[in-house]
Amino acid sequence: MGMKDKFFIAVYTNQVKDYADGPFFDNLFLLSKGEPVFIEDNTIGTQYYDNLKKYFSEKNYDNFRIGHLNIPEHPKESQFQRNVCDSVNSLRNIYLESFSAPYFLIIESDVIPQPCLLEQFECSIDALNLAEPNWGIVGALYYQGFHNYGFDTRDTYLEKTAHCLSGCTVYKRELIEKYPFRYDPLNLGPFPDAFMSYDAGSDYTLWNDHRIKCDHLHINGVRMSKRL
Repeated sequence: MGMKDKFFIAVYTNQVKDYADGPFFDNLFLLSKGEPVFIEDNTIGTQYYDNLKKYFSEKNYDNFRIGHLNIPEHPKESQFQRNVCDSVNSLRNIYLESFSAPYFLIIESDVIPQPCLLEQFECSIDALNLAEPNWGIVGALYYQGFHNYGFDTRDTYLEKTAHCLSGCTVYKRELIEKYPFRYDPLNLGPFPDAFMSYDAGSDYTLWNDHRIKCDHLHINGVRMSKRL
């Protein structure tokens, strides 16, 4: 199998990340190389969705498809978790019902990978298929303070981990078929990527590839510039 039809690219977004729109979506089109890109907007109201749809049309980003989810505003304390969980599970359903690609790739809308991302992940996958065929998730590095940027890469670039973040991450299809993303309304500390790592970690191994480093866009020194 060549590059074509290997990756389904999933993006969830909200207007609070609009400071990243131009750099993120222009880079996403370059790296997607015609692979299907599905985007779920979970902003309250449809103005941001309409703006993005117009932008994609003007740019001729023909492999982009965008949807909009109306997620209830209450309970407010779980808004972020519900936004992410509902959006990524909507994308999961589209992937499983309509596409046969073996890999589900999430890229969060403030993470900027290199334009050669798909080739980089192909290299990761080939290495893991040889060395660790029971792998289930492999992620890129983008989060200073969480990812292990001090990992010694003299022997290998692949680091086994117990928790893969979802910012720029590949999930094997069989894992996605088995496990939906979830959150716990009684425990709002962990996010859906934590629960996915916990759920899948008993059946699959989880990895980070230190060759793949992404920019993580911020505004005013913080990860999110506006309140949901």
